[in-house]
Amino acid sequence: MSNFIVTAGGRFYFDKIMENEVKIEDIASALSKMCRFGGHCPEFYSVAQHSVIVSHLVPKEHALAALLHDATEAYVQDMVRPLKRLLPEYQRVEEMVKQLIEKTFDVQTCHPAIKKADNQALYAEAVSFFGSAEGWGLDEYANTRKIDAVESPLAWEMFLHRFYELREGE
Repeated sequence: MSNFIVTAGGRFYFDKIMENEVKIEDIASALSKMCRFGGHCPEFYSVAQHSVIVSHLVPKEHALAALLHDATEAYVQDMVRPLKRLLPEYQRVEEMVKQLIEKTFDVQTCHPAIKKADNQALYAEAVSFFGSAEGWGLDEYANTRKIDAVESPLAWEMFLHRFYELREGE
C-alpha cells in the first residue's frame, strides 16, 4: 500500500516524493481551506490569505518565497511546535516537502525578511482577531493594520492571482 493523499489535482505520494507532484493549484486549494491558529480563531481566516499578506510585506525579490512560506502545510498540514518537536519523522518528511516546493518554484522560504513579515502579519492577526497582541512576544512588530478575513473561495483566488502576478514579473 502506498502512502499518498488525494489533492485537488491528483495524488501526492509521501514515500516517493517527486517534483512534478507539487502544483500551485493544490497549494492554493488546501491553504484556502485551512484556518490559521489551528482553527482556534473567532472567525475563519485562511493560511492562504495570511500568505498573500506576508507576500506584500517583503521586498519584491522575496515576495514569491513569502507567498509560499507556509506551502508545506498543503501537504503535511500544520502542527503545533511542542508536538512537532516530539515527532522527528514528521519533521523529516516536512523538510523533504519544503525542499521540493523550494526547488519546484525556485525560492528560498527561510529568509530574515520573510520571518519579519510573518511576524508583522501575526501581530496584525492577533490584534484583528483576538483584540490584542499582548504577551505574544511581538511588540517590535506593532502596527495598526486591520485584517478582515475573507471566505475560502476568495482566499483561493487571491492566492493564485498573487502567484501569477509575481511569476509574470520574473
